[in-house]
Amino acid sequence: MAARYTQGGSMEQNGAMHRFALAARALAQHRTGMSPAIRNLVILLVVLAGGVYFLSTLAHEQPQKRVEKSVPNEALGR
Repeated sequence: MAARYTQGGSMEQNGAMHRFALAARALAQHRTGMSPAIRNLVILLVVLAGGVYFLSTLAHEQPQKRVEKSVPNEALGR
């Protein structure tokens, strides 16, 4: 395995270790990387579903109440 020293004094390796580091970096980016379009779509769907649920809990139909009102006898004769 060839090694060379850079100006800063650190050793830079070529060959298998370098290829392994590149492959590991690419694999790590692939695992954690999600397309921004897909991520935004998922966020939008979650927000819409939450909004629909919230709106569904706001208004409920109230049962009708029977109201009785006394009518004076004069009003019935007219």
